[in-house]
Amino acid sequence: MVDCSVHGAPRRGLTGSIVGDDKGKLKFKNQLIYRVEVDDPDEAKDCTYFDAITASGLPVVNLSVYSIGNKWIPYSICRSKSAKQDPANIRYWDVTCDFESPKSEGGEQDNQPQEKPESVDDVQPKVEYNSETIDVVVWKDIDGNEITNPVGEHFAEPTTRPVTLVVANLTFYTTTFPWTTIADHGSRTNAGVWNGKPRYSWMIFDVKRSPAKIPIAGDPGDPEAEPPVPPTPDSELDVFQVSYTVKYNPLEHGWKETKILTGTKFRSAIDADPEIYMDSKNDIPTTGFLDEDGLKSDTAVIGEWEHIPTLNFSTALKLPS
Repeated sequence: MVDCSVHGAPRRGLTGSIVGDDKGKLKFKNQLIYRVEVDDPDEAKDCTYFDAITASGLPVVNLSVYSIGNKWIPYSICRSKSAKQDPANIRYWDVTCDFESPKSEGGEQDNQPQEKPESVDDVQPKVEYNSETIDVVVWKDIDGNEITNPVGEHFAEPTTRPVTLVVANLTFYTTTFPWTTIADHGSRTNAGVWNGKPRYSWMIFDVKRSPAKIPIAGDPGDPEAEPPVPPTPDSELDVFQVSYTVKYNPLEHGWKETKILTGTKFRSAIDADPEIYMDSKNDIPTTGFLDEDGLKSDTAVIGEWEHIPTLNFSTALKLPS
């Protein structure tokens, strides 16, 4: 393998694009071109394209983000590289790096290069909202009346209605994210108010992580300090790009489990021992309605259970400030 390294600063590529879709989202593509030099001129004739595109100092595919000068574009990842040898001097290669930003909401100006961050905490998370529809079982109509047959019995097949969920796709950078966190955070509901909505109304459906490299701005230093503080160059920080898919359920009970309270036994008084629920007409065991204390009820009572583990979303998930 022939050793190569980047020669000078990159320059902007000659092509780029903004592509929209029917959901109003945009995808941005950008290019940077790097001049790569074979370290030993005597090995120039043996240098291959692979040696050139893997040269020290180049962006790494699926890891590095767009960065030029003191500017960068968050979440714009290098997705491909190609190399072309300079026919006038075979010691040099031009390596084109293609960067792609995930589809996002907003306008064409929202993906412009910005100042490099001083730390990973300076990078704003991205959040996008979509929707999806699910069917849920309902026990009452829109006027609050129980859905029953003419004699007051519930149907064997429960009635369902569509409910529109709000789907939030949240992406941010963090320096640590063990793979076990995927299981620790997945399929959890919010333990307290989050994103303006109450406990148990949001649930995490998907967690993804991938390694990334982001630029960190150097310190200009202070030559007038005593002793003088020398400047430090820009650097690159290894981080994780983390994405959560979180869904908001607008129903009053959110993601709680709900069922009509029925049973073959009941309590005649609170804390009394259960008794068999008997049909008063035929004097045979039957199933009847219960209230939340296990007492007999003339109407259907809906019970609610928090059956999904909770998580403190405020500390686990970053929202834009």
